[in-house]
Amino acid sequence: NPVYKHFTTAHEFDLIRLDGDDGGYIMFYAGFTPEAQAGPPGDRGYLLYSDDLKHWREDPRNPVFGPQTPDDWDAVHVRPRSLNRLGDMWYLWYEGCNDWTPPTDPSHHGWWDTVGLARSADLVEWEHYPRNPALPGTGIGAHQFDGKWTGWPRMVVRDGTAHVFYTGDGEVGVRTIDVDHLTDWSSEGGETIDLLADD
Repeated sequence: NPVYKHFTTAHEFDLIRLDGDDGGYIMFYAGFTPEAQAGPPGDRGYLLYSDDLKHWREDPRNPVFGPQTPDDWDAVHVRPRSLNRLGDMWYLWYEGCNDWTPPTDPSHHGWWDTVGLARSADLVEWEHYPRNPALPGTGIGAHQFDGKWTGWPRMVVRDGTAHVFYTGDGEVGVRTIDVDHLTDWSSEGGETIDLLADD
């Protein structure tokens, strides 16, 4: 150990065994990137491959995952947390972080972890959920564990339902959604929140 060393610091990750005869594995992790292609320095998503869990190969296109926008809720850090294959697409739940004012608490301006969603056919080209952050704090108040921030998402799919476990203020919660709704972004109701809009 370590079986792989990032050139700076690395932390949050997901490890997936690929279906197929080769028995391969992929690791998707957050690595600090001092000179990011877009936005300020921060965590970005890096992809590794292995056949034996000991020797790891980097994707030559790393980092393969970055923020949705250069100045919005996830502009500084994106941290891959939960990677799932649904049909022919990969779905990624990730933590995003920036110095911003969450819509649930306009009196506070600071650093808040918030959960976003993205998807990809090849783990390199990503489409972000159009109404990110997908799993924000509820804004219910100080008595609610996830009233302000959310993080550490992990999705488990069972019987056509996606169960997204997450934390907020040191407690664990779960939110559920039908897989059909999770994967068909064009069918959802609701309205995109413009986090930069002047009220």
